[in-house]
Amino acid sequence: MLRELSRRGWAGVQFAGYHGHEPGELAEVLKETGLRTAGLHVGYDQLATGLDAIVQDAAILGTRDIICPFVQPVRRTEQGYRETKRTRRTCFTRRFPLRH
Repeated sequence: MLRELSRRGWAGVQFAGYHGHEPGELAEVLKETGLRTAGLHVGYDQLATGLDAIVQDAAILGTRDIICPFVQPVRRTEQGYRETKRTRRTCFTRRFPLRH
């Protein structure tokens, strides 16, 4: 699929899972085709419990952009949003220092 997207003129892709492939395999195809990684979509629970692996995958795939596109309904309260914001801020300031 990545090769086909490249043939169709796409400059980059965002990943939401790897569909049975390892990040290193995907990185090789990206290099071969000239595609860039525009980001990784990951779930909140992955951020909270598997951040090290996500950061490693992001580095392998050549991106600093990690997107959490969904907040579970149970977290859609004032307290839940505050906790989500605090968790995400802790994750990203620890791994991706903000540039000034």
